[in-house]
Amino acid sequence: MKSLIFENFSDKDNISRKINHFNLTWTGNPNYPVIRLDVFEGNLSANKLYSKLGFSQAGKCRFPHQEMEFVCYEMKI
Repeated sequence: MKSLIFENFSDKDNISRKINHFNLTWTGNPNYPVIRLDVFEGNLSANKLYSKLGFSQAGKCRFPHQEMEFVCYEMKI
């Protein structure tokens, strides 16, 4: 698994560039068939952006010590 972490969601253009670069780097590698993202359910901006970038909602999950659910997104590469 490779990780791509966004600490600051305010720069949406930068996030789009990082996702595209990550996608291009790993496309075609059979060990990494999908990109998966988890985002707080209440983070409407991030949820809209990931849908706009072509990610599909794959479900919801909870992490330890987190009160809110996370929406899980996937994109086949």
